[in-house]
Amino acid sequence: MPEHLRMGAWLERLFGGFWRQARLASQARDDARPYGDVIDRIQGFRTLDAGWNSYHAGRIEKDARARAIRFVGSLPNLGRRVPPPVVAPTPNGGVALHWDAGDREVDIVFLSRGGEYSVALRKSDEVLAEGPVDRVDLLKDVIGRYVVQR
Repeated sequence: MPEHLRMGAWLERLFGGFWRQARLASQARDDARPYGDVIDRIQGFRTLDAGWNSYHAGRIEKDARARAIRFVGSLPNLGRRVPPPVVAPTPNGGVALHWDAGDREVDIVFLSRGGEYSVALRKSDEVLAEGPVDRVDLLKDVIGRYVVQR
């Protein structure tokens, strides 16, 4: 048996109900924060120094991180299954969220002030929708229409 499984069994025997309770509490935290890994990654961008991409990229702005985190935190409110986005810093100090959704690509870029979104067909580069990032309800509609797994 692998060492990590033996350790878990040992802890459960040693601490019994407490260990089970801690494990269930951890799982409940994960259920309450279904996008916790995405949010943690965005928060981690604060450690990137200027030039992080080995060129002249700026630091990732605090307001851009906060706006992206606020939006990602609102995704569970859609009441439907939204897969976690791929998250990346942008050279101009922003945070990019990206979804591959079947034949479409959905991108949202949050800057400290403003940003933009776009939805494009993957094989033809045809843009289906695009616009400024100024209303969270509009962005939720875009995600609901183009990304939600049915």
